Amino acid sequence: MKRTISRRIALIALACLAPLAAPADTATSPKVHHYIVAWRARSGGAPFTGTMDLKFSQDGIVSGTYRADSVRPDPMNGKFVPVTGGRDGEHIHFTFLGMGPGMTFSGTIDRGHIVASSRVRGRVYDFEGKPLHGQV
Repeated sequence: MKRTISRRIALIALACLAPLAAPADTATSPKVHHYIVAWRARSGGAPFTGTMDLKFSQDGIVSGTYRADSVRPDPMNGKFVPVTGGRDGEHIHFTFLGMGPGMTFSGTIDRGHIVASSRVRGRVYDFEGKPLHGQV
């Protein structure tokens, strides 16, 4: 009988502590937005392609990852590349970390669709990101 009471007390104590161990409120955590992306040199050539997952915080911070899946030769194929940047209204800028100097794109985001460009070593690259599954 003492064992049963002790177990009940232990279960009640665990039930009372469970809310303290619950994860942070996800209502304030940024939602992950999934994109299919491509960019290419404005002068032509096959595009670099991949998927990108981004979070947009309320204070304008952009963070996420890019994963290359280009058909063309691409040293980043299959790798996860960190992405960081900022957003102010419809203006967005982001950098692919670890992909060489100057892989920073600036542009706009409208209804989830990203259009941006970058100048790297004298070449201009155009970037486009379309939301997966009609996300906005």
